[in-house]
Amino acid sequence: MTASALDAALALQPTIRAHRDETEANRRLAAPIVAGLVETRLCRMALGEELGGLATPGVEALRVYEALAEAEASVPWIVWNASLVAFFSRFLREPARKEIFADPRWLYAQSTNPVGTAEVDGDGYRLSGRWPLVSGCELADWIAFHARVTENGTPRTHPDGSPETRFFFARRADCEILDTWYVGGLRGTGSQDVALDDLRVSHEKSFDLFGPAEEMTSIVGRVPIFPNVSAILAAQMLGVAQGALEALTEMAQTKVTPGPTLDLRDRPPAQSAVSVHGAAITAARGHLHETTDAIWATTAAGRAPLAEETAATYAA
Repeated sequence: MTASALDAALALQPTIRAHRDETEANRRLAAPIVAGLVETRLCRMALGEELGGLATPGVEALRVYEALAEAEASVPWIVWNASLVAFFSRFLREPARKEIFADPRWLYAQSTNPVGTAEVDGDGYRLSGRWPLVSGCELADWIAFHARVTENGTPRTHPDGSPETRFFFARRADCEILDTWYVGGLRGTGSQDVALDDLRVSHEKSFDLFGPAEEMTSIVGRVPIFPNVSAILAAQMLGVAQGALEALTEMAQTKVTPGPTLDLRDRPPAQSAVSVHGAAITAARGHLHETTDAIWATTAAGRAPLAEETAATYAA
């Protein structure tokens, strides 16, 4: 399954490039790109196979994100946001997890910003608020919202005095999407604001990010979340850099400079820059893969990664 994920990403590149202008103009991924993501299940790389996921190992997933980013930065950003929801699935009890991830064609979005409120209501909560920058919200079937828990209008706190927060899953159909995403970069992510007004969410469809996780058999369900998703972010940046370098190299083959000045491809400073930055990308990629692989290998062996291993991944 891991090889097919990378093959699928590479096969999707021509479609992504062909619809870049449409993605940019509409401020959301073009429909053929979305169809490709659904068909390949690339948004489910961080889910176990029992939930219709690909359970793609760390370094293989990084290669997928880099390949997508070479074609269009907005595409892996959407996949990354959906994957974060998939990583969070370990905090849900099994019945809710099976319900929320029941259909392999469903897509997901999330907001980790705890700007909403969740008022305790019997065995559930009443969720209200407005969350900004919810990437992929218009494409999603389910959205996870972070909110502060209140009871009788008063914020609940942990014993150390910190506010109690939880994540809550809601159907996209129950949400109001506000047209706010007018930006210069990552326009295709469709990162609109999303609002909810007194939506009841059962306790089972919520979780505490720092609470107990379910015992998962797959490595993808046990690997530390935040070092891994940080590595995924880095892979996207490497993909953007690689794409830029390739675009420059391609342009230099045909660009003619008027007058006596050397053409771009023949200028020693340009040649040096391509070499230096190409080597830097290769070195950064190797370091990122090495540190990510170490965390996954440690997890596969049934041990928690050492602080030094986690720190190395963040550094990479």
